[in-house]
Amino acid sequence: MMKTKNFYQQLPVYFYFLLITVNTLVGCKKNTDISPADSSGSLSDDAKTRAISTSPLKIAFQSTRDGGCQPYKGCNFEIYTMNGDGSGVTRLTNNPASDEIPVWSPDGTRIVFSSFRDPAGSFGTQSGNRDIYVMNADGSNVKRLTNDPGLDIGASWSPDGSKIAFISDRYVAAYGTRVYGIYIMNADGSNVVMPTRPFWDGGAAWSPDGKKIAFSSAARHSEEQVYPHTEIYVMNVDGSGITRLTTNGASDDVVSWSPDGKQIGFYSSRDGDQGIFVMNADGSSPKRIGTGSGPRWTYNWKYITFQKAGDSQLYIMNADGSGVRRITNDPENFYNQFAFPWAP
Repeated sequence: MMKTKNFYQQLPVYFYFLLITVNTLVGCKKNTDISPADSSGSLSDDAKTRAISTSPLKIAFQSTRDGGCQPYKGCNFEIYTMNGDGSGVTRLTNNPASDEIPVWSPDGTRIVFSSFRDPAGSFGTQSGNRDIYVMNADGSNVKRLTNDPGLDIGASWSPDGSKIAFISDRYVAAYGTRVYGIYIMNADGSNVVMPTRPFWDGGAAWSPDGKKIAFSSAARHSEEQVYPHTEIYVMNVDGSGITRLTTNGASDDVVSWSPDGKQIGFYSSRDGDQGIFVMNADGSSPKRIGTGSGPRWTYNWKYITFQKAGDSQLYIMNADGSGVRRITNDPENFYNQFAFPWAP
């Protein structure tokens, strides 16, 4: 049996580091995956770009544009929304502690996020305790969902909005230490369960029927390694039927499941940079559609928001990789991250 306690203690913040610094992990090359206009009657890239501007698309994101960063204290991220073309920026949170990683509910009425606000801290990411909260789409009615000394991050809504999967390194008595794993709770924060033995699992993505979860793991395939790469797996919601989907020497991290259940979106360093990919739900036929980090698909899989390494701006493209455009234009000392798009 694996020496669980020693292994986990060697990886105290692996998935937290992955989430918070994903846009700085690798270099970025010029995107050559944008499809040119064709003569088959398909929309040109210009037409697709105009479609983004006129769609009811909304984007939630975190930024330091108002909070800034301070030495030894980290950055104070706040949560904002904007239209799909970058207009109409609205600030939703206003707290001295960081509010981060916003995720729209499937119906677009609520946003779940992580925050260091309780107990009240003085500034940024080095104060308070990181827990999961939910608020209305306009920033009102903020409610705390988790209250644990562990690090609670990476929330993901079930398709019907009744449950939330998240990552936590909370203390597990069976292992005698804090360990990273996937947990599931009701959308009001009640009935927290851990469906499977934790193996540094993260990045939970629900299948459209709500019966399965695709996720990334840093340890199931390499129990004796320190800081191993991640691979993608799928399991039933109750933790049974775990199946490995990717086998790659570089990290593969799951992001989204297509609404028809046939494909899974993910990002990977398999090509030597950070690429955006889709594959069949059984792990076959991976296809690269773009270059960037932190990709987030709309629930209807029409659009993808992402970042470019070394660039503090946010970008959007169509789900086939075409129509790439920048949607923020802030000074380089501002950080815009974790954009999550929503469209009906």
